[in-house]
Amino acid sequence: MSAAILLAQLGNFLNPDVAPLPEPSAFQRFVLEQPTLPAVVLMVLGVVAFFAIRGSASAKHAPIALFTGLALAGLVFAAGSLVQTDRERLIDRQDALIDAIAAADIPTLDRMLAPDARVRGVQAPFLQDGLGREQILGTVRSILGERYDVSTVGRIERQAVIDGPNAARTQVYVRVATENAGQTWAWFLIGWRLDPSASGEPEWKAIEIEPLFISGVLSYNG
Repeated sequence: MSAAILLAQLGNFLNPDVAPLPEPSAFQRFVLEQPTLPAVVLMVLGVVAFFAIRGSASAKHAPIALFTGLALAGLVFAAGSLVQTDRERLIDRQDALIDAIAAADIPTLDRMLAPDARVRGVQAPFLQDGLGREQILGTVRSILGERYDVSTVGRIERQAVIDGPNAARTQVYVRVATENAGQTWAWFLIGWRLDPSASGEPEWKAIEIEPLFISGVLSYNG
């Protein structure tokens, strides 16, 4: 049974209906970020047009139709392959943050957290008072660095939206497997802010981390 089918059958137990973040424009999504599908469609259209026109009175235009479809497909794929959008860079940043937490890489995590970073959980009784920056680092160090050994982290779904010049949000659904505590599924919402870095260039730093769902621990209430 595939993971997608299993999650669908388990429903809210492992796969709650978390409200998605706003999607980017169709152009950004399908040309700059996910060009494979539109490129294949353009190639197929070019081939179909070639064979359709070849048997008509306009047969001389068939090679032009084929070339046009293939050329457009190539341009779309090249644009998507060569251009990395701000949203894609933000998702990469989120992945790096997750990796740092899972590996209890405190120096990297330290660099990625804003000075006023907090973990909060509106629906989580154990996070009613929240965690400040130093508490975040200490918790990751003691729990993931000493108590649990994370073996793999699977990213099931990743979302991101740029809210303004210096503000953004990402949302991620992960499956975390540990050597001594089995597997956990969780949704997290992360707020980001562009802050100065050691190099002088601004970079996205996590300012707020909110667990939305943790299997067996925290249910999602919308």
